[in-house]
Amino acid sequence: MSKSTHPVPAPRDKNRDRYAPQPDDAPAIAAWRERMGSQAAKDIYKERAATAECTNAQARNRGLRQFLVHGVCKVKSIALLHGLTHNMVCGWRLIAA
Repeated sequence: MSKSTHPVPAPRDKNRDRYAPQPDDAPAIAAWRERMGSQAAKDIYKERAATAECTNAQARNRGLRQFLVHGVCKVKSIALLHGLTHNMVCGWRLIAA
């Protein structure tokens, strides 16, 4: 796999397994490393390019590069508006076709 298809960074030591928990990892990080090493997680992560990454790129093209508001409620509102916009644009494209 190429570097861009891995959520877990490549270790500096080429002999170390990237998915093996490290001694200084928090329990949550150790569990995440093990989970990301499973074949099921690798298959799901491969699908990311065809699903979420396209949506994220379109949001960036529509100007969502940085949230200019403060607070969870306001950020959530902006994210929901961008999600709604994305769904509307996709719907209009399907209707036109």
